[in-house]
Amino acid sequence: MQGYVYQSEYARRYYNQGLEQGLEAGREQGLEAGREQGLEAGRERGLHDAVLALARAKLGVVTAQSEAAIRALRDHDQLIALTTALGLAGSEAEARAALESVRAP
Repeated sequence: MQGYVYQSEYARRYYNQGLEQGLEAGREQGLEAGREQGLEAGRERGLHDAVLALARAKLGVVTAQSEAAIRALRDHDQLIALTTALGLAGSEAEARAALESVRAP
């Protein structure tokens, strides 16, 4: 029935009302999905930044290779574990070992 034009005002009114409600519901779902993706991306970026800040605090300098490995991490639990390991590292050697674990397969 694509392209069909309803003849009665009654049918056109309810068809258009249903169409508008469907469009509005679709917009709301799209906005909610976009918000969720944005929040998740923000959390991930915050964890990456926290890991890098801790690594720099413990080591002074973080290599480009280490930074790329950290930024490539997508697993939330792994990022939390790395943040914890770096925070608890009592020496530069322990901090380097924590960073090396990121590059290990």
